[in-house]
Amino acid sequence: MGREDLCGAMSRGRHTNRAFVVVDQGDPDCLPGHAPSSGREVLEQVLASSHAEPSATETSDTYHPGRAAPIVPPVRPQQPWNPWPPQPTPHPLTAPPPSYADGPVLGR
Repeated sequence: MGREDLCGAMSRGRHTNRAFVVVDQGDPDCLPGHAPSSGREVLEQVLASSHAEPSATETSDTYHPGRAAPIVPPVRPQQPWNPWPPQPTPHPLTAPPPSYADGPVLGR
């Protein structure tokens, strides 16, 4: 589990959030390194690991060290689509439904 996953899981509770950390000793043949001895050590390992994707800038810096960052061109001002301001319509697009004294009558 990475720290992003823990943060997402710990933000789902409405009234309270609890983290239950398993510290059982597993099979020594399956565990790489040493098994954590306390819940705090497990949480420290989780917080030290990240599963986030690197940004484009981080990837560029990794594969092209020392290369200058690309120059961002200046933003050109945008021209409006229509030089005239919008005008209100003189009448509604659809006519209002007719009103009946007793309400709408089916079958007309």
